[in-house]
Amino acid sequence: MRVEFPLNHLGYRLVYRDIRQGLPDAATMATAAAVLTWLQYELDDHIEYLAWLNEMSDQGIKVIILGSLGVPFVPETVRLANRIFAKMGLRFTGEFVSSVLDAKVASLDRDLMEFERALDPVPNEHALVERVGSGARIGLEYTLRFEGRERRSIVAAVGPAGGYVAHGYIVHGDATTGAARWIVNPLSFFKAALGSALFPIPDTTTVSGRRLYFSHVDGDAWNNGVQIDGYRPRRGTATPAAGSAVPGRTMYSSDIDGDAWNNVVQNGRTGEQVTASQMMLRELIEPYPDLPVTVGLVAEDTDQELGGGQRAMETARRVFALPQVEVASHTCTHPFNWDFFANYSRAAEYDLIVENQRQTKNFTTRLMEAIGFVNAAEARRTRYLVGGNHAPRAFLRDPFSIDREVTHALQITQALAPEGKRAALYLWSGNTRPFEGIIKATRQAGVRNMNGGDTRFDAQHPSLAYVAPLSRVVGGERQIYAVNSNENTYTNLWTAHFHGFRQLRETLERTELPRRLKGVNVYYHTYSAERRASLEAVRFHLDWAREAKLAPIKASEYAAIADGFFSASIAQTGELSWTISTRDGLQTLRLDQPGHLVPDLAASIGILGTNSHAGSLYIALDASAGIATLVLKRRSAVERSSFAVASLRESRWQLRHMRREACGLQFVAEGFGNGEFVFDHLPQGPLTITASRHGHVLETVRSQADTHGSLNFSLALRAFEPVDVEIRCGVKS
Repeated sequence: MRVEFPLNHLGYRLVYRDIRQGLPDAATMATAAAVLTWLQYELDDHIEYLAWLNEMSDQGIKVIILGSLGVPFVPETVRLANRIFAKMGLRFTGEFVSSVLDAKVASLDRDLMEFERALDPVPNEHALVERVGSGARIGLEYTLRFEGRERRSIVAAVGPAGGYVAHGYIVHGDATTGAARWIVNPLSFFKAALGSALFPIPDTTTVSGRRLYFSHVDGDAWNNGVQIDGYRPRRGTATPAAGSAVPGRTMYSSDIDGDAWNNVVQNGRTGEQVTASQMMLRELIEPYPDLPVTVGLVAEDTDQELGGGQRAMETARRVFALPQVEVASHTCTHPFNWDFFANYSRAAEYDLIVENQRQTKNFTTRLMEAIGFVNAAEARRTRYLVGGNHAPRAFLRDPFSIDREVTHALQITQALAPEGKRAALYLWSGNTRPFEGIIKATRQAGVRNMNGGDTRFDAQHPSLAYVAPLSRVVGGERQIYAVNSNENTYTNLWTAHFHGFRQLRETLERTELPRRLKGVNVYYHTYSAERRASLEAVRFHLDWAREAKLAPIKASEYAAIADGFFSASIAQTGELSWTISTRDGLQTLRLDQPGHLVPDLAASIGILGTNSHAGSLYIALDASAGIATLVLKRRSAVERSSFAVASLRESRWQLRHMRREACGLQFVAEGFGNGEFVFDHLPQGPLTITASRHGHVLETVRSQADTHGSLNFSLALRAFEPVDVEIRCGVKS
């Protein structure tokens, strides 16, 4: 639902309810801020529904109606609807306006309307709604002739009890291109309809005062051959065709000795055999020790009978051994269509295997098989590696099971990781629409889950309507979406425009300004290392990320942040004070347009500091504080500086266990790349910064705060493992 992301951004969780299964009871609605409807049909029990909606409104729960009210225009429904509309300062007349040429805009609030598309000169068909009193804020109102007289008709408004937008004024779909654009401004509209009360918003875009960054790789085409000049096969070696790297499909070639089932090619300069995973390691991972990357392995890509074997496993070991690499699973058999496996039938799957073989083999191939001219092992391998969109999964040898797809896949992956390094994430494959049971299995296995969403915000997807929400709820489970889309959507499903992933930069820019909507996620597949154009496209983003002011984290840490958005409990304890608990990995709060309000660090608990961006204040929390307390105060004209109120503005590393003392500051930090820190409100005078681990001093820096009390320093060391940092007044020898 397109409204979910704007509501997430404003700090709200959207809970879907199919009212055909019954209306929510009082207990369910006890913590609800609003009821939001976007109906496409008339309800059967519309009287009961309107009575319930009135009861919710009477209890102070906002009512937001998008499009149709879902009821017939009869006196009883009009009466019940108007009990709700009256609280918004509106009146539902029960009349319907067809398109009219004789109409003009009487009132237009451009903060609420014409967000991404201007209004059409002729109004759309809509229910006629009028003002009642002066309580409504009108987004759009027309003057038109209706049944022989001039009337006023409101199609968008907000009021004390909620808001309303008529059908045809929410999202516009281009009839030629299909591109969607918001007409109503969903951010401004929902904020106004829900009320503008100040509260700390759990934020999933920022860590330690900086925009967060993570990268993750789906291991598709782990064994595919590289298609780059200088790494092409020698004569006599079959090379995959241009469109061979079907996502999730393993391709094969055979050299003159009849082996090389891993689909490798020969480096013409050295004779070294190179696969896509080897090239990825060499070009996209090893050169970037300062950027974390989470690599998801398809377990059956390591199975020798299915084209894997020692080379595939050795590459995985080398990848997972790097300190900047997080270990993940990208399933066992790489399902394409998860719906097929929700009610799995091996017989139905086998029928697909047989049908595919019949369609893809020509007469000559079938004849050669019949007379024994085709190697039996190769025939068996090909039979269970149909791949492509016509099959439900890439590897078909063994019957599907949840245990094999999750537990076995994690065990295979974990066995290739160095001791002490555990698989932390499960990355969904194919259509990325897992069913409830398999999501539950990942949770029970102790790993986070992620993928799907495919956020894009660029010239081809020119609307906030294409920015995905944080997650997808499946029954009682939750699938966390990736932050950005991968190269597959930029390359026409990996068939053309192999440089297309460079266009991700446009989405990154549009989701940072004029407001920060998403973090940075460089998400690609192993097959991006097959071609020079696609490899350079990934490197284009990595080179930018290592120089940008970002906070690099692991992909599983982002999943924990997103999970924390939904688990966080924020309780107001005073006019300007709140407690924040059960927040999982989420350690940032956001205040939009806070005015002169800032955290009172002396009265707050577990607050590291604040940073401002695009009119919002980002508040970094200390992960070591199980229950954080935020107390706000008005910023004074002259802020005193002392270690007691020292405040983190931004850091490349993550901080915790901060202790403010009379003459110093201590904290634990870890992260990727050099440590970059900016603190505010420090006293004047020389300072000594010491970084140590297990009591051993790693680096000492001498500096001092500027005239505004700000301290900017860097630590040139690696903090894959946590380091203890001290900032002390005075200079130590």
